[in-house]
Amino acid sequence: RMNTKIFTSVIVLAVVLAAPAFGGGKCKYDTQTCLDKMIEHYESKGYAGVELDTDEETGGLTIKFVVTDPTAAAAGFRIGDQLVAINGLVLAETDEEKLYKAWQAMTPGTKATYTIVRDGKKKDVEVTLAKLPDELIAKYIGMHMLDHATIATAQK
Repeated sequence: RMNTKIFTSVIVLAVVLAAPAFGGGKCKYDTQTCLDKMIEHYESKGYAGVELDTDEETGGLTIKFVVTDPTAAAAGFRIGDQLVAINGLVLAETDEEKLYKAWQAMTPGTKATYTIVRDGKKKDVEVTLAKLPDELIAKYIGMHMLDHATIATAQK
């Protein structure tokens, strides 16, 4: 079964995945360098303007929020759409490594095709990916830092 974090990253491109600076979940540089590397990491990721939720019964992904920016609005995403594929990669059938590689190629300005199911019918939605908004970058870096603080606190 696929890793929900990787699916969400591919679609939303706004999850807490470790930046290349981290080894074993902890940054090996000073705090400012780690923050700079995380920002650089997130700024290079494309954003489709949707947030997803995992259906606990099916393991599928459902669009739970569509931002009101030109990217998502122009693409025609709707709340409740079920995501089944990205750029032809069927999520339920593609291994994590291939999904990760596909996600790496999804940078701001590139086009991506999302295959969704709406009202029982498949539909391809094409979107030109935007830059991840600064407020989301800050949110995910903050979440990452809180995770580390929580882990460190729990280990004491």
